[in-house]
Amino acid sequence: HNHLTKLARQASLNNDELIITGYLTDAELIEFYNLATLFVFPSKHEGFGLPVLEAMACGAPVIGSNIASIPEVIGLPAALFDPFSAIDIATKMSMALCDETFRNKLKTHGLNQAKTFTWDKSGKHAINALEALVQTLEIQAQHPREPMKQEKHFSSNVARAQ
Repeated sequence: HNHLTKLARQASLNNDELIITGYLTDAELIEFYNLATLFVFPSKHEGFGLPVLEAMACGAPVIGSNIASIPEVIGLPAALFDPFSAIDIATKMSMALCDETFRNKLKTHGLNQAKTFTWDKSGKHAINALEALVQTLEIQAQHPREPMKQEKHFSSNVARAQ
């Protein structure tokens, strides 16, 4: 928290230009997503990208990094940027903030994309993966591999050479 405040001062940000919230309830988080002019997610490594999905489901225009799981979650190449390039991030932010048509496209796409990720679909996908694993294990159990026999050719050849 103090580190962010120090960085904000170094960047000459006013107190109203950076809000460090700390913990937010679900209701507060939804309110923040709904009030966002733009949701920027510059993650360099992310497990799934749930914040991106949450923001899109709330109608926030979303841009994010072009690595890890974020491209799949966002599903719109024009909304992606290189998280290792400050220039790339700034360019994409400027585009989203200054081009109302692009920002509206991000909102519309995000709402539709968020609908493709449901707990029901996730559950079915997990069940299918588990069933495939069980099937593979059953096949392997029906056809066990014989343990590899150690070859003695090398040692017998060495004995003959002496």
